[in-house]
Amino acid sequence: MSLVDNFKKFVSEISERYKYARGNKGKLENKYKQLKDWKPIDNLGKTGRLAGLAGVDILWGLWCLLKFTAKDTKAVGNKIFVDNALIDKLETKKYNLEVKDKDLKFVQYFKSLQKSNPRMAAKLHLWMLYALTGLLITGGIKIVKNKENIKETVKEWEEDKEVEEEIDEETQHCFSAYKEKLQPITPWLISELILCEGTNTRDGKHVPYKDSRGIWTIGFGSTVLKDGSRVTANTPPITNEEAYDLACWHLEDHETFFLLYCYGVANPSLKVRNTGEAFGLCSNIYNAGTNCIENPNDRNHKERFTILREEYKKYGAAIQDSVVAEIFNKYPVTSKTSFGNAWMETHDMQNMADSLGNFMRGGNGMHWRRWLEAGLITGDINPKDLLECPEKGLSDFYHYIEVVSDRNGVLALWDKTENGYTPRKSTYTEFKNWLENPLMWDKKTEKILPIKRKKVKDVLPSEILQECERGQCEIGVRVQKQKQQTEIVDNKTYTIGYEDYYKSAIASYKQGDYEIALTTLDSLISVYPNNALLHNDMALIYNKMGKYDKALEHARIILHDIGDKSQYGAAQYNAGVAYENKGDLQKSLQNYKLSLSNGNNDAREAIKRVQKKIKQQQTKAVAFNDGILKLKEKQNQQHGFIEYPNNDYTA
Repeated sequence: MSLVDNFKKFVSEISERYKYARGNKGKLENKYKQLKDWKPIDNLGKTGRLAGLAGVDILWGLWCLLKFTAKDTKAVGNKIFVDNALIDKLETKKYNLEVKDKDLKFVQYFKSLQKSNPRMAAKLHLWMLYALTGLLITGGIKIVKNKENIKETVKEWEEDKEVEEEIDEETQHCFSAYKEKLQPITPWLISELILCEGTNTRDGKHVPYKDSRGIWTIGFGSTVLKDGSRVTANTPPITNEEAYDLACWHLEDHETFFLLYCYGVANPSLKVRNTGEAFGLCSNIYNAGTNCIENPNDRNHKERFTILREEYKKYGAAIQDSVVAEIFNKYPVTSKTSFGNAWMETHDMQNMADSLGNFMRGGNGMHWRRWLEAGLITGDINPKDLLECPEKGLSDFYHYIEVVSDRNGVLALWDKTENGYTPRKSTYTEFKNWLENPLMWDKKTEKILPIKRKKVKDVLPSEILQECERGQCEIGVRVQKQKQQTEIVDNKTYTIGYEDYYKSAIASYKQGDYEIALTTLDSLISVYPNNALLHNDMALIYNKMGKYDKALEHARIILHDIGDKSQYGAAQYNAGVAYENKGDLQKSLQNYKLSLSNGNNDAREAIKRVQKKIKQQQTKAVAFNDGILKLKEKQNQQHGFIEYPNNDYTA
């Protein structure tokens, strides 16, 4: 029988088999009778029976194909691989090979081997040609496929690059970018807090104390904890790292950097020129707000910053430059103080320093605080000098200068002029000399004694001190901390006094016991309702459980009620996850972008993912709309114009 006849017989056999599978008459071997007689009672059983029959048929069909075509397959295989005219020609060629004396021994041996076995050598030669041809064909197919893959990869890379550029463009024109440039001076701002206020420690930990105004304080001047509660006599002790982190939270996420940013956006010429100027300005704003810059009773000033604070609460560090500029345009600066005028108009360092002498009301502390800020602005004091000063040492220096120079009150640090006061230049030199051997005036003994307290650098966390000593605390150079350590400190400073309960909730979450974790967190929130970290954890868990509306509820509490800007990035990310899973991709994208601008870099990949989903949706919508339009055109051609009730064909 020919190959065609055998194939027809094979098809006939298979047809008989499938008649049986359909319940009609057909042939089936007895050993499959049990499968044939099985009467399943459910869909799963019926599916299993059909799958079993199909498996039997496939194996049986392969056997038939082999059985009916074996001879023909053998004949064809012989023609291709074993016995053909090309092999005959190659055999003759191998037999007639000439072994030359000048050939290498290996070549002579190889030729002799082919001459002695010409038929086998010819077959191997042909098979190698077949293999090489197969490799070339396979390689060509792969090249074609890879070419398409490469095109697709390049296209995706170009799209990702465009998205990255768009993301970078958006994040470069908001408070987040400005804050990142100023964050390196945070250690020195905290150094000033230690220098001016000192600390209160017991057994190596910071404990609560009352400041000069009788307000309970802890660490480096913090009066409020991250959970929103005020420091009290019963606040548990905290470590040095926790004290530093708490101070950072107050400085960076409250108003110090934000207020300086607002003026910089309103007047681009007010770019801080060096670390000293930035430090002096931030120190002044941290201590006095905008009172040294503008008349606080000015109507424009009040209206402007009321709106700005509302916008800041709404967006956090994601607030855009354009928003701030628009508000300043509507409510411009119209009532500058002498310092504000020196800064905004002349921008002269010495004028700025001199004008600070007009803002020393409030006791001796204002004398040396303004003197310090003036010296930092003019460069007479290097911020690094503060690290060598004893904690709470500036007050000691002030009283020491009074005694040794026989100067009293403000005149210890300032010279009186016709226009007010100007910082005494010689006192900056005296300050640097004093740092080498810090001395104090002891009122009890009425003697000058050496100061035995720790220096500021000994109070700072070692990691921060190392960065400062390496000269990394400069504008635009980010002080890096290990991510894992930062997360641990953040959690601790958010859970002071109930860390064990919080750890229990997180352990339950990691084990997948979401309900137990939620119950524990909910009980903590009932006591600490303004703890943004707890609400973010609740949002995270609800997202894991698929309860997206509940996740959004907790994210909104952070963003609209609590207003803890340091947790905005996580809250907006959790909101983005919830909206993405609910199918609202536009709101999801908006929240992810805000999250990135608020410092959450994990949102970058989420933005790319959602933008791809939106693009896919738009592509489907375009295809659908095109299809509708083509259908309409076809109907118009066949039946005349058909008026549709709605001519908007967007999906």
